[in-house]
Amino acid sequence: MTAMLSIVLLASCIDKAGIVVAPPEQEAPVETKQNLNEDNYLIERIERIIEKVIDREVIEDVYFRYLGDNDALIEELKKHNERTGYYTAYFSQKATQTMIWVFQLEDESGSPFKADWATAYIKLPSDVQELIEIITHYSLYRNFSELFLCNPKLAFVISSEWGGSAGMWPYYWHYSTHVEGEDPEEMRRELSEYFDFEDDLITQLETYRDTLISVERS
Repeated sequence: MTAMLSIVLLASCIDKAGIVVAPPEQEAPVETKQNLNEDNYLIERIERIIEKVIDREVIEDVYFRYLGDNDALIEELKKHNERTGYYTAYFSQKATQTMIWVFQLEDESGSPFKADWATAYIKLPSDVQELIEIITHYSLYRNFSELFLCNPKLAFVISSEWGGSAGMWPYYWHYSTHVEGEDPEEMRRELSEYFDFEDDLITQLETYRDTLISVERS
């Protein structure tokens, strides 16, 4: 009886003091937590795919599973892989030839490097290889000239060639060819299509990601 009276008095005091005692929070069901974790992980994977496309990386096919039955978007990623792989190889060869020309590099026998050698890259000094890799990567973007000129290592090479023909390549990089019989205008058109395709692919992936986020929040 005494214990019951104490509880009633305590409740009365709390009520008069204006104190609101909130009920204890109930944890979400284990199944709900698991679904949220899975949704968050899926969104993170889509974000990673977007980053890879922006960075002009080839997407490993294991990432396709995160797109579920979105076959159209998977096919677009496969096109991205094919085109990005092609242009990476193309500009890598072109950059190798250009650096050999700019630096007037010679092989171990003292003879000028043959720019069309498929094995030329692995025989070049490591610092020249690094420049080739930078040029190759920047070539995969529409604003290649700005990227070339704003890179400290490339800017030094370019500025040392100002006033001569060897200093002009950063400005016409996408519009000059290194393959005999290749049409510069055709290359310009194809590259423009590639850049438009990449921009559109990023937009599609972002839309897909935002849809997943909306479903998660609903």
